[in-house]
Amino acid sequence: MLDAEGPLAPVPLVSVIVPCVNGLPAIGECLEALRRQGGGVRAEVVVVDRCGEATRAVLRERFPEARVLAAEPGTSIPALRAQGIAQSRGTLVAIIEDHCNVTPGWLTTIDRAHRAGHRVVGGAVENGSTGSVIDWAAFLCDYARFMPPLRSGIVEEVTGNNVVYERAALAELGPEATDGTWEYFLHARLRQRGIPFYSEPALVVSHKKEFGFLYFLAQRFHYSRSFAAMRMAGAPPWKRAAYAAATPLLPPLIFARIAREIARGRLWGRLLTAAPALAAFLASWALGEAAGALAGPGASLARVD
Repeated sequence: MLDAEGPLAPVPLVSVIVPCVNGLPAIGECLEALRRQGGGVRAEVVVVDRCGEATRAVLRERFPEARVLAAEPGTSIPALRAQGIAQSRGTLVAIIEDHCNVTPGWLTTIDRAHRAGHRVVGGAVENGSTGSVIDWAAFLCDYARFMPPLRSGIVEEVTGNNVVYERAALAELGPEATDGTWEYFLHARLRQRGIPFYSEPALVVSHKKEFGFLYFLAQRFHYSRSFAAMRMAGAPPWKRAAYAAATPLLPPLIFARIAREIARGRLWGRLLTAAPALAAFLASWALGEAAGALAGPGASLARVD
C-alpha cells in the first residue's frame, strides 16, 4: 500500500528512497513496479531527482502517490540518497536505484524480515538487461557478489541498491548516516556499532540498464576514483602512493572473486563471452582507484549515474 503525501498521513513502515539520475523511461518503470506491490504493507516512495523540472512534472502527474523532491543537476548519488533519507518518515529506509525494478513480494519480504528482528537487510540483484555481452560484463563487474542464488543468514556485506535499514540503526550513527558517502563507508560504520547484516534471498530487484562499452568504462573509472578518494581522505602522501601502487593487483583479484561467484549461478558461458570487456572494465576500475588515491575525486562523484 503506497501512501500519498500529506501531513495527516500515518507513518509508513517503509520509506523507499529512489535517487533519479537516469530519468525517463527508467524511473517510470521503477515506480510502476513499486505501484504493483501488494500485501498491504504501508510504504512511501521518495524520489530525489537531479534530471530537471520536466522529468519531475511527468513523475508528479503519473505517480501522485510518490513524493518527488528536487535536487540540483550534478548532485551525487550518495547526496541524493541522504536527502531522501532526511526527508522520509518510515520506520525502515529502503534504498534502490531508478533503473532497478522490485519483484513481486518485495515489500512483504521487507515486512517479514523486520518482524524477525533484522535491522539491516540486503537482497539479491538479478540482471534485467541480458541482450548484449557488454551488459553482462557490466553486471558481473558490479553485482556478481549479489546475484541469485544468495544464501540466507548473517553476512559481512550487502548491496547498496537493494538494502533496508532500520531508521533507529541509522540514527545511532548521528550525522554520519546522511553525510553523502558511498554505502561501503556507511556499512563499515554500522558494523563498528555491532549491527549485523542479514541476507534475504527473497528480496530481489532486477537491474535493468543497458550500457555502451565506452560509457561503462567511464562509469567504472568515475565510481572507483570517487571511492578511493573517500577511502584515502586525510591519508598522508606516502599512504596514498602505496595504495595507488597496489591497484594493478585489483583486476586479477576481482576477476577471481567474480569467477568464484559465477560458480553459484553456473554462468560460466556468460563469464567466458564477457571476459574481454570485463577485463577492460576491471582495468578502468584499477586506474580510477589510483587516480582517486593520488589526485582526489575531481568531478567523478557527480558523474556517476
